[in-house]
Amino acid sequence: NRDRQYLHGDNVFIPVDKNAVLASGVVSQKDANLIEDTININVGGRYVSKGDLLVLDLISNNAKTGWKRPIYFTSVSGLDFYELNSYLQLEGLVYKFVPINGGQMSREPNRINEEQLYNNLVKNYKYYGMKEKKNFYLDEKASYVPTDYAKWGLYSAKTSQGHIDQFKRIQEAVNKGEIKATATRAEVAKMGANIGGFATVADYLAGEAGKLEEYRKRGIEVLNKILTEIPNDVMPLRRDMKAEYAYAFMDLGADKEAKKMLDDCINDCVQYGTYFERWSDQMFGMREVEISQEIVKTAIQRCEQNGHADWAKEIRNKAAAILQ
Repeated sequence: NRDRQYLHGDNVFIPVDKNAVLASGVVSQKDANLIEDTININVGGRYVSKGDLLVLDLISNNAKTGWKRPIYFTSVSGLDFYELNSYLQLEGLVYKFVPINGGQMSREPNRINEEQLYNNLVKNYKYYGMKEKKNFYLDEKASYVPTDYAKWGLYSAKTSQGHIDQFKRIQEAVNKGEIKATATRAEVAKMGANIGGFATVADYLAGEAGKLEEYRKRGIEVLNKILTEIPNDVMPLRRDMKAEYAYAFMDLGADKEAKKMLDDCINDCVQYGTYFERWSDQMFGMREVEISQEIVKTAIQRCEQNGHADWAKEIRNKAAAILQ
C-alpha cells in the first residue's frame, strides 16, 4: 500500500534521483546523460504475481532511499522480468538493474557493462577445467553456463567492434560535412551514436583515436579466451554461433582465427545439409537443410564484403552439394 502512489492504471512510475544514482555508483559518471527521470514499467494485460509485486516494491523502495544498494538478477535462470528487461545491464552471470532504458530484443536486455563483462570473462571467471580434462561430460543443465559464456564472449567482442565502427562512421560524417566537429552529444544522438562523456564530436574523436587498437585487441582476446577455455571437442558451438564468431574475428582483422572458425562452420553445414536432405520432404528435415543453406550463403556474402573472394569461392566449392 505504501507505494500505491506510484501505480497509475497499467503503469508503475518510479521517480529517479539522478544525483543519488551517481553518488551510489549504480551508474558511472560517463553514462550520467542516459539516466531516466522516471522508470516506467507497464504491468497491464498480464497476471501480476506476488513475486512481481515484491520485485517492484524492492525497486521503488531502493529508489526512494537513495539507491544505496545495487539490485541484481541472475542471467542464467531465464528472463522472466517482463518490461524490467529494458532496465537490466549485462555484467556476466548477473544483470544489474539500472535506471537507464537500454531496450531489449527477443526479451534479452540490450545494455552491457562492457568493462565488467570483459573483466569477468577474461580475468575473473573460472571455466570448470574444461580444457584440462580429457573427458569432460556436460549434461543439459551443466551446459547452461558455458553456453552463456560463449554468447557473452561474442557480445563483448561485438561491443568492442561497435566502438571502432562508430568512430569510423562519425569521422566519415565530419569529413563529408554531414556533422560539425563542434556537435554536442544531443546532436550526435540524432544519428544514432553515443559519444558518452565527451562534450563534442571533436573531443570524442581526439579521445577515442588512440583506443581503436585496444578495442580490436580486446575483442580478439575475449573470443580466443572463450574458445580456449570451452574447447569445441568438449562443448561444440552451434554452426550459427561458429559463423558469428568467424564474422567477429573477420571484422576485428583476425583473419587466421576467422578462417579456422569459418571452415569448421561450413563443414558442419555441409554435414547437416547432406544428412537431412534425405528427409527434405518433411518439415524437420527441410528446416535443417534450409538453415545450413542460409548460413553458407551469408558466409559467402560476408567474405566477399570483407575482401576475401578466395574464401567465398572455396566455400561455394565445398558446399556445392547443399547449394544446388
